Amino acid sequence: RSLERPGASSMAAEYEGLLLGLGAATRLAGNRRQGAVASVAVYGDCKMLLRQMCGEVVARKTAPLQREASRRAEALAEASRAPIQFRHVPRERNSWADSLARGAIDAFAAAHSGRSLALARAGRRRDSLCALRHARGRGAPCGDAALEELLCLCEAAEDWPVYLDVYREAEACGSAVARLA
Repeated sequence: RSLERPGASSMAAEYEGLLLGLGAATRLAGNRRQGAVASVAVYGDCKMLLRQMCGEVVARKTAPLQREASRRAEALAEASRAPIQFRHVPRERNSWADSLARGAIDAFAAAHSGRSLALARAGRRRDSLCALRHARGRGAPCGDAALEELLCLCEAAEDWPVYLDVYREAEACGSAVARLA
């Protein structure tokens, strides 16, 4: 969800990931029979988040997220009838999780680029640009191929106002397309 908030801190992103994981684990635990969950462990490479979740540190900026994560951790403990442990994994030993996260971001970007291009190909170039902006605002990386195709479609339709807006968008996200157009 922090992908939906441009400018969100990396700690907020860590908490959002934790909140999503705790919610999914709670639903899983609720679907199992009593006693089917022996233990619950949360692994993470962000020491500060883990220290906050263990009650060692309180940070003002992320206090609301910390409270929500604590509430969800309690719900998970109740649903699973098992204690929750928070365990640190050094970042250099966490490459598998990093690759999963990168894959999720790439899939997110591809889905939004595909939607945007479908709109553009249907003649809805302004809507296509809005979809790209929306995806970028939610944290999706700029897709050079999508921007380039949208520029070409605008040029072919002689839709110069949208062409200029797409070019400005490419500049704003540092796309190589802006340097080529």
